[in-house]
Amino acid sequence: MAKHIGKLILSRLAELGMNKSEFARRINKSRQNVQDIFKRESVDTDLLLQISKVLNFNFFTLLAANEELAKAEVHEDGVMYRKKQKGDKVNGSSEDIKKQLDIAKREILYLEKINTLLESKIGKKSAKPALKVSAKKTAKKVRK
Repeated sequence: MAKHIGKLILSRLAELGMNKSEFARRINKSRQNVQDIFKRESVDTDLLLQISKVLNFNFFTLLAANEELAKAEVHEDGVMYRKKQKGDKVNGSSEDIKKQLDIAKREILYLEKINTLLESKIGKKSAKPALKVSAKKTAKKVRK
């Protein structure tokens, strides 16, 4: 059964004691747009994220089809993080993590070398056309 998100938002607004005008101001919408939101059965995810932040409530948990999304937490930066559950463990041993870190560091060094080579190649290419132009101008001057 689908949940009527507009009614859920309105309910949260009442819980907080926030009036509709203040809510409209905080989500940067007109009062009429807010009234329309309350009538909707569904809301755009970007708007729902903004509403979740303003009302300090993760509405995605109410709509979540899977358990992982329901365990997510909305932070001020708009990023949703999974809440740590009791008994959660770090994936892999410390040895595995050190190996992964070492591999990542080597990959970064490799990519930095590639960037350096590309930058030097770009620098050479941009210098060559300038030389060609100078050579053409010189040739024209010699002909005159």
